[in-house]
Amino acid sequence: MEAVPLPAAEVSRWDALVAACPAPHILQTVGWAELKQCTGWEPRRFVLRDGARVAGVAQVLLKRLPLGLSAA
Repeated sequence: MEAVPLPAAEVSRWDALVAACPAPHILQTVGWAELKQCTGWEPRRFVLRDGARVAGVAQVLLKRLPLGLSAA
């Protein structure tokens, strides 16, 4: 399995990828990431591939902390 970053130009199709998962979750949506961006979180989106097949998606939110640390 491989995690492939979703290009920024393809964010418009992210929610469709989330909805196509067997157990989609609201915390993986663009809307949730936009809400969290208001408090300093930055989204990173990955498509999980098993060969040519899309096996899932993952949205990881990152926030910079003091002392050069980050939380995910």
